[in-house]
Amino acid sequence: MANSVTIDRTVFQTIDAEGVVVDTTYGVRVYDNEGATYSNYVESFEELKAMTPEQLVELAAGIDNVAADMISFAKENGTTIFVDGEAMPSQSTASPSI
Repeated sequence: MANSVTIDRTVFQTIDAEGVVVDTTYGVRVYDNEGATYSNYVESFEELKAMTPEQLVELAAGIDNVAADMISFAKENGTTIFVDGEAMPSQSTASPSI
């Protein structure tokens, strides 16, 4: 199962019944072809923009068990983690085969 993981910086907006934006939060969406989750706990747009891809992977891994499992699977199996549409360098934790 080669399951790449995607992490996207995201602006979340809550709207009322008339479509008026009543709240805006910032965070990341994390998904693969088997599941999805998100975090909207980044304090500001500026903080979100300033985060490096490595920081976004770390943030994503701490969201919940769904995200942690996705990222750990990708690292253990050498599958690609995409951040902002760009492939991260290999983060495989698998032992090299001899």
